[in-house]
Amino acid sequence: MRRVVKCAETKPNKLADMKNMEILIKKFEKKEGGIFEKSYICYHIETPSLKLTVERRYSDFEWLRTTL
Repeated sequence: MRRVVKCAETKPNKLADMKNMEILIKKFEKKEGGIFEKSYICYHIETPSLKLTVERRYSDFEWLRTTL
C-alpha cells in the first residue's frame, strides 16, 4: 500500500526574506575555566536586523564549518 503525504505550504519568514544579513562580531573575551574545564574564547555576535545577540565559542564555528 502506498501512502501520499501532502506537505503544507510554508509561509515566508523574516529570515528567508533577507538577502544581505549583517552579522557583527562585537567583541571577544577569554573565559577562565574551572577545575574541570579549560579556558576558552567567547565571541559576542550581533545581528542588528533581527535584534539578536548571542555568545558562541570557537568550537561552534568549527562545527559549522565541518557541517557545511
